[in-house]
Amino acid sequence: MLAAGAAWYLRPGRPPEIDSIAVIPFTDARGDGESDYLSDGMTESLIDSLAHLPQLKVKSRQSVFRYKGRDIDVRKIGRELGVTALVMGRVVPRGDRVDVSAELISVGDSTALWGQQYSRKSVDIIPLQQEIAGDLAARIRSKLSRSKMRQVVKQAHRIRRPLSST
Repeated sequence: MLAAGAAWYLRPGRPPEIDSIAVIPFTDARGDGESDYLSDGMTESLIDSLAHLPQLKVKSRQSVFRYKGRDIDVRKIGRELGVTALVMGRVVPRGDRVDVSAELISVGDSTALWGQQYSRKSVDIIPLQQEIAGDLAARIRSKLSRSKMRQVVKQAHRIRRPLSST
């Protein structure tokens, strides 16, 4: 019975355990650089939020931003960064709206493990970041407790305030 359980657990086609991840800088689909702040902000928000998932190593901003604007070879970058999965996406501002697509990719075989497209009003960018972080966290750690999930989403909502000079 123990052998049967081990065989089932180690069966081919089983989704890989994600224990380390890198959020590759989201691309500005316009390519004009004017909305880089949106794509960079989305990337940084996801890094910060995912860093709160227990037992998940998340590569720092400094580690991933060197790939900004480069063509991505998932396996090569995964090896360079030593991660099991990449999060990639793009941001498309459209007037008073913003469209975001995000994808979770397995480094081992370059397969998409999750993907989603979002469209919101530009003023709703913070709730959108929360939603994407929550959706990613749910996919990465489907057994995550409700309190840990709330912590990840709450982190995505936290707005950094400048330090007061007193």
